[in-house]
Amino acid sequence: MTTYKKKIRTLYMGHNPVLLLACLNYSNLIGIFIHEVNGNISQRAKSVNKTCLDNKISIYKFDKLTNAAVDQIKNIAPDLIIVGEYHLLLKNEIILIPPLGCINIHGSLLPQYKGAHPINWMLINGENTGGVTAHYVNEALDGGPIIQQLNYPIGKDTTAYDLRPFIEGCGYSLLASILQKLSQGVPILSTPQDKSKESYYPPRKPEDGQINWDQPSLSIHNFVRALSAPYPGAFTLVNNEKLIIWKTYLPEPDIFAKKPIENIEPGTICSKTNTELIIKTEDGKITVIDYDCAVDFQSGWRLQ
Repeated sequence: MTTYKKKIRTLYMGHNPVLLLACLNYSNLIGIFIHEVNGNISQRAKSVNKTCLDNKISIYKFDKLTNAAVDQIKNIAPDLIIVGEYHLLLKNEIILIPPLGCINIHGSLLPQYKGAHPINWMLINGENTGGVTAHYVNEALDGGPIIQQLNYPIGKDTTAYDLRPFIEGCGYSLLASILQKLSQGVPILSTPQDKSKESYYPPRKPEDGQINWDQPSLSIHNFVRALSAPYPGAFTLVNNEKLIIWKTYLPEPDIFAKKPIENIEPGTICSKTNTELIIKTEDGKITVIDYDCAVDFQSGWRLQ
């Protein structure tokens, strides 16, 4: 890769305001590529737009990377492209434009959790360590050589929202370090990914949030915390109405020991108060302490 001894010209492609700030602070940011977004990413996209307007950074919106988008990048002529929270895959005709290449900031410890929504999938799977990877972009999905990684701990009750500061802090640190090195003419070393350790996960949609009560309590707890606000929330159905569950906790294993539960079907509401629900699971019970539902329901009802 070419190295520079000056503040490099960067093009940022994405919707993350913290990564945008790193580009502003440690490079000559000459433009930003965005596309149409929705859901929880919309608020971050608004912040990105405001920062660009405040700093007179040109915004280019392309919902597809057409020939016009490629020509625009060639006209901008960046030294380096930074990618983060960007949902369009780059082809070689773009990757090969900047002399310093393209670098992506991905929210997992690659080669694990390639693809969309790695934060949610890590929590669903009960991981106790997460991380962020800076890697060069090639045409493979999250498949380029790894430059550097940072990790952080995940607690048993940590939600996706709780992880956001850790992820953004790691992303900012990684990007700031890389941009400083490049500006000083320090070569950026990278290591090919170990394909034997890679894993891929698909994008998640709101309808994927339905709870399977035939699972163990811990799996359900992990599922709920992975989808809590600002995500759409895990849900179940009661009389064909949606019951959104925002927060659960796991009782101590012996708390229900004096109340046999073997004959209760998973998904049954064992008890209900003004503040919590206790629901039967495959291996015990789980307590729901934050939920929304448009209908009233009673103990003994079965959730779907």
